Parts: sequence; structure tokens; C-alpha cells
Amino acid sequence: MPSRLSFLDASFLQLEASSANAHMHIGGVLIFAGRAPGYDDFCAVIARRIHLVPRYRQRLQFVPSGIANPQWVDDPHFRLERHVHAAALPIPGTEAQLVDLVSRIFSERLHRDRPLWELWLVEGLDKDRFGLVSKMHHCLSDGISGVDIATLILDLDQTPPDATDPPQAWRARPLPSATETLGAAVAENVRRSMKAVRTATSLARQPHEWAPTMRTARSAAVQLGRAIRGQAPPSPYNVHIGAGRRFTWVHASLSDVKAINTALGGTLNDVVLAAVAGAMHGNLHRLGSRAGRLDLMAMVPVNLRTEAERRTLGNRLALMYVPLPVRDRDAISRLRRVRKTMRSFKEGDQVAGIELLSSIGNLLPPRLVSGLARLAGSARVFNVTVTNIPGPQFPLYLLGRELRRLVPMVPVTDKHAVGIAAMSYNGWVSFGLLGDDVVMEDIEELAGDLCSALTELAEAAGTAMPSLELPPARVEAPRQVAGRKTDVIPMPLGSGSPRGLSGRGAGRAR
Repeated sequence: MPSRLSFLDASFLQLEASSANAHMHIGGVLIFAGRAPGYDDFCAVIARRIHLVPRYRQRLQFVPSGIANPQWVDDPHFRLERHVHAAALPIPGTEAQLVDLVSRIFSERLHRDRPLWELWLVEGLDKDRFGLVSKMHHCLSDGISGVDIATLILDLDQTPPDATDPPQAWRARPLPSATETLGAAVAENVRRSMKAVRTATSLARQPHEWAPTMRTARSAAVQLGRAIRGQAPPSPYNVHIGAGRRFTWVHASLSDVKAINTALGGTLNDVVLAAVAGAMHGNLHRLGSRAGRLDLMAMVPVNLRTEAERRTLGNRLALMYVPLPVRDRDAISRLRRVRKTMRSFKEGDQVAGIELLSSIGNLLPPRLVSGLARLAGSARVFNVTVTNIPGPQFPLYLLGRELRRLVPMVPVTDKHAVGIAAMSYNGWVSFGLLGDDVVMEDIEELAGDLCSALTELAEAAGTAMPSLELPPARVEAPRQVAGRKTDVIPMPLGSGSPRGLSGRGAGRAR
């Protein structure tokens, strides 16, 4: 039976539909030690396990007249080769070249006529390494779910436990007809309306039993209302964006970052937010922007997924709007303010209230969902998205090759030119910085500011200077050949394409 998108899942589609330049896919860059596996071998791993994630073979089916949220249906034309691609970096295969390739991959929207995910196997990275680039639409998964699903593709040991297992047989279920789709949507609308009536009746008859719930919802609504009234100040980050993206990353030793919050108090997440505030303080002051003397507003997703919900797709998160103390010059002051703010959110009922409001949202008609999604994503509400995702603290493997670094990516929407995601994995915290390729053309400078902010926090804490890694300087502009630019671009593998990886340094002119 087709499964319909929730209020929160559908809101990410609505955000993408509101602007031609909003790409609402989340993603990541995985860097492995060793030589890249063959394309066929890599596909075989996915084929053996794809039955564990049925949504990977399903696409969206939209309801006529938009009277209900879209639903997931089996894709009768599913082919693994349409989703798994290969690319090769030119010699010498530096991380700067990988950054350029990843930036182009993240600049393209996922096709809505097929399952909403892609993987890119990238060979030729220097120091005997290779990369894997993932893209998955936000309506399909949140960051926590994405981590859990990744562990289905990766292994805990160098030897895959299912190396000799054949893929499970699969046949797409027949697509619902337009009449069946419309009929199911109408029936669901009737059930939704009846549920709303029953809830309202129960509220009227038993007000005392509903009093705690109503207080929680009222508190969350008040806090959201304050944000929606426009707390986010204008900034150079909040302008119209294009379709292109620029991506880079920073790796920091997890033990060094934890030493900061141990010395100064708070949590790892507090240190992440304080470091981001410090990075933006430095970046805005260098730009000479007045916004550097103000506090910016960050949208911070909070995980609501229970242990029983691990390895399930969909979105289970609350969106909090948190002041970033960008105006503070002192690192300790920034951390103290972040710690106080986050503690007040945790001790209060904002998260529970937002979860409740999200549940209520499932009772709303899609047209109202569309309006709420645009309002929640407005530049009046927040300036930047900052998310911190906990990852596994043990090594993972792909066909015997160890995963060394895992960099997350959070999408940006119109009038939000930059987003920052952090993720911990096996002793490291990796920050992924995504920006518009024009507005944030020099996003590497913001990455440098982030390193400075982490160093400043370590100095204030009296701890060891953090071990930091960044990609080298950006690749030089492509040379002119016969009047046109040439560079290495991703090589999609589909019908009629070779199934092996393209050779090292291979590419084609465009």
C-alpha cells in the first residue's frame, strides 16, 4: 500500500517548489583509504542490501489538484545504474579537485520522476584514497536517518558478512491509477477532518486532561511567533541565490573539541554553535558588514527519533530558532551565551511543543502546509542553518576499505546563502560548509574563520590546540582548449555507458 508523506516530509518539497534555485537534498562526502572498488563490485553491495531500504526503489506520485500530500510508489523503471555513478579525478587528485567535483554534484537537483537519491564513486584521490558522494532528498530522510541508512551499506568489519549472498528478487507493485490515487486522497482527507473534529470535541469535554498539552503547544506557538515576527537581521548571507553551489570542509579532532567543553562547561553541540558564531563574527567583520555587530538567528534541527525508529526513513526532527552570539568578540562569552540559550530550550518545552505542532500539522490541508513551509523558511525567521549530527565512533568499511572521514551537507534555500553541518565519526568532527557559488564564492575563507574560532576556544580553555585539516587551495581555473573550457566532470553511468570506472584523469569537454 502506498505511503503518504508526512507534514514535515512534504514541507521540504514545498520549500524546493518555492524557488527554482532551492535544492533540498542532504548529502555527504565519504573519504576512504585504499584504491576504489570496481563499479560492478560497488553496485553488487547495494543490490544485496537495497531490500533493507524499500524507499530506495520508490518514487513520488503526486495527487491530482494537490488535495493531499504526495505518496511513495514503486518505480517500475528502477535501475540501479541510474542512481549509482562514477567519476575520476585528474592527476594529482587533490582534495581541492574533489571539492570542485562535489560542488558541481551538489549544484544539480534530483529528478522527481525517479527515486530521490544518488551515489557517486570517485576514484583517483591522492594518498591512495577514493571518495563517495551521497545525495538524498530531505523529504526522504533527515540527517540521523541518513547516518543509520549509511551503516546498511557500510560494514563493521573488513570482510562483508553477506559477500556471497545473492540479491533478493524484487518486482514493482502496479502503480495506482489516477482514480485510485484521487479516491485514496479524498478518503484520507475525510479521516483527517474526522480526527480533527474528535480532537476538538475531546478538548471541549475534557479541558483539564488537555491542559498540559495545551500549555506546551501555547508556549511553542509563542516562541515560534516571536521568530516569525522577524528576529533575523539582514546580513550578506540572506540574499537571493542561484542554482550553483560551493562546498568545502574542516576536520577537527573530536578529543580536542571535547576537551574545550570539558574545560569550559556545556556540551559538544554548544561548542559547535559557539565556533560557528565565532566564524561568522570573523567573516562578517572582514567583509565590513554591520551584521557582524548583531546576533544572527540559526535554525537548529533537533533529533526526535527514538531508538525504535532508527533505520527508518522520513523526518523526525524539531526546528529550533537559536540566537547566534555573533556580535561577541570574546570566545568564552560566545560559548556562555550559547550554553545558557540551549539550556533554557532543554529545560523548557519548546522542543516538545514543536513536535506537538508538527503532529497537528499532519491534520492540515496541503495548501496550508505549503504556506507554512515558505513562512518557516523565510529570511525574516533565520539567517543560517546549523546542524550537528552524532555519528558512529568506530571504523566502518566498504568492501574492506576503511572510511577515514565523513563530511555532512545541509541544503540552502533562497535568501539563505550558507549552511553548516557538523558530524562526528571515529574520533573526528567534520564540518561541511555549503554556499551559493556566487554569494559565497570564497567559502574557503569562512572555513578558515571556523578554524580560527576553534583555536580561539581552545586557547580560552587552556587546552591543546585542536588538530585541524582543510582541503588545499582551490583548483586553478580550467585552461582554454580550442576556444572552450575543459575540465573533468561526473560521468553518469546509464544505458549505453561503460560499467567500469572511467580511467584516471578521464573527462570530456563541455
